[in-house]
Amino acid sequence: MKRFLLYTLLFLLAQPLFATSIVILVTPYYVVMGTDSRRTILDGNANVSEKVSVCKINRVRNYCYALAGMVASRNTFSAHKIINKELKRAKDYNQAVSRIKQEIKKALHNEFMYQKLFQPELYKKSVASKRNILEVALVSIKDNKPQVQIIGFEFTDENEIDVKDYTEKCPGDCPPQQSQFYFLGDYSGIEKYFDTKPKVSDPVSFVEQLIRIQSQTTPSSVAAPINIVKFSSNGVEWIK
Repeated sequence: MKRFLLYTLLFLLAQPLFATSIVILVTPYYVVMGTDSRRTILDGNANVSEKVSVCKINRVRNYCYALAGMVASRNTFSAHKIINKELKRAKDYNQAVSRIKQEIKKALHNEFMYQKLFQPELYKKSVASKRNILEVALVSIKDNKPQVQIIGFEFTDENEIDVKDYTEKCPGDCPPQQSQFYFLGDYSGIEKYFDTKPKVSDPVSFVEQLIRIQSQTTPSSVAAPINIVKFSSNGVEWIK
C-alpha cells in the first residue's frame, strides 16, 4: 500500500500476493474509492486457473469496502463473508473492526495450514513471496464525515500472520486541508505516472484515469470495467 500527500511520496509497503488495483482519494470533504474488476484465481499448484470480472466495491449498510490480495480460497476462507457478517451485526464501528481483524487472521491461519498439508506448491509461493497477504480498505461515515481505514495482513519473518493498521481514521487524524491518495494492490504504473507530477482538475475522473493507467501497465491482472464510489456528508454516491 502506498500513500501520496499532495503528490509527495510518504511511505511504501510491499504489494499483495494477488494483484488488483484500488485507488482511494481522501479530501477534507469527501472520499472517492475506485477499483478495477479483474479477479485472478489460482489452482492448487499456484497456476492461474481462471480470470473473472467482478465489482470489487462492496456495500454493507453505510459502509463500503474493497479488498486487495488473497480474498478467498475454494476450501476454507472468504474475507467477504467475514466482513459482511461483522458489519451487518455491528453496533460499534471499532468493535466491528476488531472482530474483522481477529476473524480474518484466524481464517488465514487455517487456510495456510490447509495449503501446507494439501496444496504445498501454493503454500510455498504464498510464503516465499514475503508480501502482504490481504489489504482491507473500509470507508464509512461518522458524525456526517467520511473516514477511511486500511488494514493489512502480512507474513512475519517466522511465517506467522501479523495484523497492521496502515492508516488512522482519515479525515480526522490525517493532515487537515490536504488531499491524499492511497494505492492498494498493483500500482507500479501509477507510481511512474506520479513521477511526472500530474495536475488534478477533476478528482473523480483522475481516480479512474489512474486505474486505467495501471491496467495498461499490467493488463493480465488489472482490467476494466472500473467501479467508483464517493462518500460525503450527503451519503454514498455510486459514480459508476
